[in-house]
Amino acid sequence: MSTVGCEIDSKKNNRRSFSPSCILLLNGFPGVGKLTIAKALQIRLRHNNAPHRLIDNHLLIDPVVTIEPERNTAHYFLRKSFRRTAFERLKALKEEELVLIFTACLVTSRVPTAYDDIEQFGEYVDFAEAKGVPLVMFNIVCDLSANCGRLYSEERRKGAVGGKTKLVNIEVLEKIRQETSLLAREQVMACKKGVNIVYFEVDTSDLAAGDAAEKVWDLLDKI
Repeated sequence: MSTVGCEIDSKKNNRRSFSPSCILLLNGFPGVGKLTIAKALQIRLRHNNAPHRLIDNHLLIDPVVTIEPERNTAHYFLRKSFRRTAFERLKALKEEELVLIFTACLVTSRVPTAYDDIEQFGEYVDFAEAKGVPLVMFNIVCDLSANCGRLYSEERRKGAVGGKTKLVNIEVLEKIRQETSLLAREQVMACKKGVNIVYFEVDTSDLAAGDAAEKVWDLLDKI
């Protein structure tokens, strides 16, 4: 997904004014364009003077990889500790109509793993409950061909060189997609507790970055 045109059309800014307080979780495989969409939404929120934070999953993953590079139990325990620290500080923010944007890759694995992404999703649910706000989850999907093309984009490769642990290996991506699937709507809704969870799936296979972000914004505005 190219970042060209990723800013949402400014002529449409007066048409919608979404900015209710919520937790927005953009979930998808590596390279589908989650962060690109998140940054485009950030531009719209800024235009609306809506308070917001963007917490890309690599902000929490990369320090853990530096300390515990092997993806073992200790690695995932440390990730959880980083998330807990971030959530505790974010809970303390008092801004009205604050939108918290997260990116993630939460999946169900068909093979044994050292982690449980359903449990991790439950952390977001608990966080939403503590904040007293809805949790809006978007599964951002695209076909394998589009995913591979975006994975090897120049921007993403620059990110990997710049110290981020971004995946740029197509064979690894194919393996991930063969062995896992994104958390399904049924799994997400089973974690509701007392939280208002809203679920969407957006296929971006044939969408430019700006169009994908606009589609997400359209759906947000209908909540």
